[in-house]
Amino acid sequence: MLASLLREAGGTLAAMFPKDENKNYTKIDQLMKSYFYFAFVVLMAVGCSPEESLPPIEEVQENITVGIILPLKERDYSFHNNGVYGVYEIPADQKNFKGKIEFSGEVNVSPNNLRVKWISDIDGELFEGQPDNNFESTISTSLSKGLHTISFEVYLGNNAELLQKDYITISNVIKLEATPRLGRIMRLNWTKYEGSDFVSYLLYHDDNQPIAEINDINTLEYDYSETFNIRDEHPYQIVVKTSNPALSTETVGSNIVKKTAGDFLYVPYYIRKMIKDPVRHKLYAICTPEYLDEVADKYGVIVIDTDTFSIESHILTNFRCTDLAISPDGQYMYLTRRLVDNIVKVNLNTYSYTFITTNTSGYGFDEIEAGNNNLVYANPYNSTSPGQMINTQTGVYTTAQSSLTFGEMAYNPLNNILFMGSDTSSSNLYMMNSTNWATGNYLNLTQFPQFPGGVSYPYPNLFVSDDGNHIFWDEYQLGANLNFERQFNDIFIKACSPSNQYLSDLFKLYNFDTMDTILTYPSFGYYEFYNSDIHFADENTIFTNKTYDPNDGNQSYSYIFRLKIN
Repeated sequence: MLASLLREAGGTLAAMFPKDENKNYTKIDQLMKSYFYFAFVVLMAVGCSPEESLPPIEEVQENITVGIILPLKERDYSFHNNGVYGVYEIPADQKNFKGKIEFSGEVNVSPNNLRVKWISDIDGELFEGQPDNNFESTISTSLSKGLHTISFEVYLGNNAELLQKDYITISNVIKLEATPRLGRIMRLNWTKYEGSDFVSYLLYHDDNQPIAEINDINTLEYDYSETFNIRDEHPYQIVVKTSNPALSTETVGSNIVKKTAGDFLYVPYYIRKMIKDPVRHKLYAICTPEYLDEVADKYGVIVIDTDTFSIESHILTNFRCTDLAISPDGQYMYLTRRLVDNIVKVNLNTYSYTFITTNTSGYGFDEIEAGNNNLVYANPYNSTSPGQMINTQTGVYTTAQSSLTFGEMAYNPLNNILFMGSDTSSSNLYMMNSTNWATGNYLNLTQFPQFPGGVSYPYPNLFVSDDGNHIFWDEYQLGANLNFERQFNDIFIKACSPSNQYLSDLFKLYNFDTMDTILTYPSFGYYEFYNSDIHFADENTIFTNKTYDPNDGNQSYSYIFRLKIN
């Protein structure tokens, strides 16, 4: 057709300008060439219909593949219906879709020969047009609330017969938000379901069984405190149970939120011990491998600001320390080391330090406790050597009894008494009062009928309440002079709140007076009980560290958690 039209146009021009061999027709030749070019362009644009050059629709159908590639059809995993993959979106969010067309054979079809449609079974047609040069179609659109089936359809030219289509289901019903609360609770909030077929909200978390079912359509908040552990990220979803039989096998769900419930700091080191500053809002934690043959890139002490809950600094990074203590006035921190014959004295206002020379025949110390008047008491690394009372200003030391080299120590600044627990098979609790600090004498109080001869292998924990009125050792609570107050029967108290409102072990928080359980701590992770300290920053805030050492050459690590009571 095109050729005949061009021949006809050429003949017309030749008749208008007959050829003369004796004359120059350059201008006419140029005019004819221009005409033919123009005619060619016009005829290509309008003279031939696309359908005339397209392959048969059956051939295209046999060789075409159509697919939705965005979003991924199995992008999200819901625990509903015994586990199902799908796409769960926030209703207000713009939805982005991409479809792709591919051919398996040599089919003479260009993107301009194809027509695509995006259709929602609820909102109707979303888009109609041609794919791009890569045979792809991308749209961004909003959707009404509901469970949508989105279709991507492809047609050949203006032919009404469908070549092929793909579809995806989008749950676009309610918005879920998850907010960690108190360092141990996940608060779930969601928007109201707007359908008339509402039966209940099903709340899912890490299991095919819902954690709760709420029958009131207007209840849009839930506090979940039974998370598997508060260290790891966990998914949460709200699924709407409806009375619509057509949706009985579908998951009408919210967006899936993945969050951690805990409020914690990660430390890539083994935390040997953590204590709190008696004056400042700070914690100090020793970063030292458990065993001498283990190494790390840093040692020393990390300083944690309890107000901002952040690591303020990491000091003394070249010192492998075994224990630390703070003077009652909060001015100095003392640190001991194994196989090093000195004590490190740190100014807590500047973090500058000096050394106090000691005499342990090179063994160094395992434990230290600081008292008033520049005195410290230290137990040596060599368990057969006696402990020492050391004046940190003069360096003068006094040898104490060798039997005190085991167990923990605690100092009561209110009456200047040092308490020492021994953890051997026939253990006792000792105290050293203000009159015999300087001589290293001690008063052995084993005559109490509750433990006449000591406690066999006591729980290695000993501390004094902030007000100085109570001593906690093994499963006992004693008065300031070691008078018996009560026994907890296999409950080993690790911390007491500043105003004696609460007590805490590794598992629960108790009412101080009644020992009623206030709360059970959530799981902190798989290795939560390897090494733990607990401290009350105030009556409402608890800090605890959890440490794991794989003992396989891999890096030790620790977490410091902050939990709120109310």
